[in-house]
Amino acid sequence: MAGGAEAASGVVVDVSTPLLPREAARSRECVSSPNGSPSPPHSPAARRIVAAAKIAAIVGCVALLGALCLLVPRRAALETSADDAVSSSSSSAAVRFFAFGDWGRNGTFNQSLIAQQMGTVGQQMAPQFVVSVGDNFYDEGLTDVNDDQFTRSFSNIYTHRSLQVPWYAVLGNHDYYGNALAQLHPALANRDPRWVCRRSMALSLPLCAAPTVDCADLVDLFLYDSTPLVPAYRHKKGRRVDWRGLNTGNWSQQEAAQLQELEGWVGNSRARWKVVVGHHPVFSYGHHGHQQEMVDRVKPLLERYGVDAYLNGHDHNMQHVKRDDSPVHYFTVGGGSKAWRSDAPSEAPGLRFYFPGQGFSALHVDTDTLSVAFYGVDGQQMYSTTLRK
Repeated sequence: MAGGAEAASGVVVDVSTPLLPREAARSRECVSSPNGSPSPPHSPAARRIVAAAKIAAIVGCVALLGALCLLVPRRAALETSADDAVSSSSSSAAVRFFAFGDWGRNGTFNQSLIAQQMGTVGQQMAPQFVVSVGDNFYDEGLTDVNDDQFTRSFSNIYTHRSLQVPWYAVLGNHDYYGNALAQLHPALANRDPRWVCRRSMALSLPLCAAPTVDCADLVDLFLYDSTPLVPAYRHKKGRRVDWRGLNTGNWSQQEAAQLQELEGWVGNSRARWKVVVGHHPVFSYGHHGHQQEMVDRVKPLLERYGVDAYLNGHDHNMQHVKRDDSPVHYFTVGGGSKAWRSDAPSEAPGLRFYFPGQGFSALHVDTDTLSVAFYGVDGQQMYSTTLRK
């Protein structure tokens, strides 16, 4: 992971107020690639962050994923099933990564076991990076950049060789109960160069065997901060909520700026596959259920601009929802540690899969398919599905 620290510190997003209008210009710049060299924008007018992911192969070959900037919608995906959603024999053009959340509990509640199974699956799959969908450290985030929980819940847990790749993380509501700015601070990359946490970021990953600026087939991942969009989490009795850097004097303006940024990214993307990542669900049949703010304000953006999949945590289980009233596939991947043992309701429109326990997801994306597989604490694949174009 040499160079990972540069990737973290080089992400051009203001950690204090990245979503307010005055910061919009900064969001047009590109994210540094994992070797520290900046990835050139595809167009000077492109309005988005671009990141490159380091391909970490078990055989020890490391190649950079070229970063490209976006623009324009594409056709909808068709969903089919697949028994082998993730294959160790995937082509070099494929993008492979893990996604999960709600994990940081000092190794307890099966966190260490999930980490072990991620490493084992990763040995075969060779993920190029990991996406964390928030609630990274329980119960109240980090206290500061020197908090030992960062080591106890992250560095000392995810130790397998296959997991020594960039970790792209967004914040969850529990992360705001501590020092939210600590998780966003590039100083954490000095402690563990894998760590890249921002309020929002966009990764544009080529699906070409030999990426060039002419490569048209991309998968774009858009990670955004959902917690400020949910008024219920702005004031929690008995908890300090760290809203520093956000426009708390005008929440309507803050919300509008965030949604405008997200809409600009997905609306201008011309990637073949689009995936949006946030902590809170749109649709969920778990403990928290549907997040109405996401249904009202985020779901229309996903549908309008042809987003293929939405990844979230918050509910501590594993779900796949594909409703008739939405073309988007919704995946809850919040099984990183403590789980809530609860059955899905008898009426659950669009629920394809529900597991009330710990787990993680593995995604494999190539030009024609986007596959998602769920794994449990025993390391066995318990569900898989494939979207096709």
